[in-house]
Parts: sequence; structure tokens; C-alpha cells
Amino acid sequence: MNHDLHIRSAQMTDADALTHFIDQLDHESDYLLYAKGERGHDAAVTERYLSQMLPSPKSIVLLALEEDVIKGYLCGEVHHLQKVSHVMKINLGVLQSHQRQSIASGLMVTAITQAKQSGITRLEAEVLAVNRKSLKLFHKFNFIIEGMKSHYLKMNEAYFDLVNLGLLL
Repeated sequence: MNHDLHIRSAQMTDADALTHFIDQLDHESDYLLYAKGERGHDAAVTERYLSQMLPSPKSIVLLALEEDVIKGYLCGEVHHLQKVSHVMKINLGVLQSHQRQSIASGLMVTAITQAKQSGITRLEAEVLAVNRKSLKLFHKFNFIIEGMKSHYLKMNEAYFDLVNLGLLL
């Protein structure tokens, strides 16, 4: 991992930078749920999201920063319902210019450590079947394929399958 890069929890003051990062990520990647320009949110929307996530004792928002610029992020959302409060759903993204630099691995190590410390016993992720880099990353961390949703996403008149992944901690 780049020595100038560090990982930390997001703060409310990161809303503008996180909004810019997500917009950039949306424009770079075809593997996200949102189409380019479709998300259409601003810093106020990001602030509302952070205001819901940050007070949660189990949910996490991690940022990978280089010179105070976000290059990657990981959101681990834990539902408030008691019966599923042990499950964290992982969403992860790294800018193309910073992929293959162990940023995603660093975010995953930090997330798994924090999840274990907060009593999470199950991690989940959903990845498009064509996204080999992400599938390889989750496999590296011992996630297993638990199922698939056929024709889940449609882009340019083509359908793509979604892989459901899980890890018991």
C-alpha cells in the first residue's frame, strides 16, 4: 500500500470530499448500481447519510486518503433490527487510478477488525459476476459465494448477474 495513504473513519466534515469521490467513482465504474450521473446527490445528501451512519455503534464508513484526498472508501451498514444486528453489508470502491495498490485490502482488514470488535459475526457483499477484481478481493478474505441473482443489472441492453457473498467471522 502507498506509504502516503492512510485509512480512517469518516467524519461529518468529509461530506463534500466524499460527495466528490462518489461522483467520480460513479463516472469511472460500470460495476455500480447507479449509472453515470444518475445518483444526482450533493453534499447535503451525503451529510444526511453520514449523520445516520456515524452515530451507529456498529456501522462504519472508512476512507482511504492520500494527502487528504479520498482514493477509496468502504461502507459497512448494519441494520437497526435486533435479529439482523450481527450482519454487516459491505460496499467498497477505489478510484481506478489507485487500484492494484492494496487500498481495497487495507480497507477490508480495517473493516473486519472493527466488525469483530463491535460484535458483528457475518459480513455480506454483492458483486457483479463480471467484476473479477472484486470477486478476487472477497475470495482473498475467505468470502464464499452464497448465491446468484440472474439478470440483476441491465446496461446497454445487456443483462448481468449479481453474486451474493458471505463471510462468517
